[in-house]
Amino acid sequence: MAYNYSKGEQVIGDLKAADDAERDTKIDFEDNEIKFVTGDTQRVAITNAGMHVTGTADFQNPSGTEVIRISKSDDDFREIVFENDGTDIGGIYFNAAEVMFVQQANSTNDLALRIGPTNVLRAKGATSRIGIFEDSPQATLDVNGTLRVQGDGIQIATSKTPASSTDTGQAGQIAWDSNYLYICVATNTWKRVALANW
Repeated sequence: MAYNYSKGEQVIGDLKAADDAERDTKIDFEDNEIKFVTGDTQRVAITNAGMHVTGTADFQNPSGTEVIRISKSDDDFREIVFENDGTDIGGIYFNAAEVMFVQQANSTNDLALRIGPTNVLRAKGATSRIGIFEDSPQATLDVNGTLRVQGDGIQIATSKTPASSTDTGQAGQIAWDSNYLYICVATNTWKRVALANW
């Protein structure tokens, strides 16, 4: 469809698409508001306060690839979803209890918090381990640096009794039972201290 344009301001009413047999696709001009309507349903409204999108908002790069999608429905509390070639790869969303989640869609991929070029925190999807300043955590929580606890104690909730002084262990590992405190001083090398009442 082609339009002829004239110079200067014009006062016009709503515009309806000539190629739409139902005439329910239109641009609706109102006082300080423009509405874009398809299928007799408002999709976008622009007012002095900003822009309102009903339904899904797709942001695409110049080649037409979607880079960000923002959507929500009654049973889907996702707010921002990131896609790659039509497949969800992650998102930031709230659940029904309005708990905020940052989610990596692929359970084997990592999730990282980065400041500048440094990964301050990295959650490993393949191993379910978390590293702080450590990209390859070797334990459930691996801190590469000094750990400070502002409290009155550290609790190792589960007791462990090494089978012998050469039981499997890594240097620095600590264990306890009702009789001894065990410290692994080198790979597979344990020493222990007897515990006494006082």
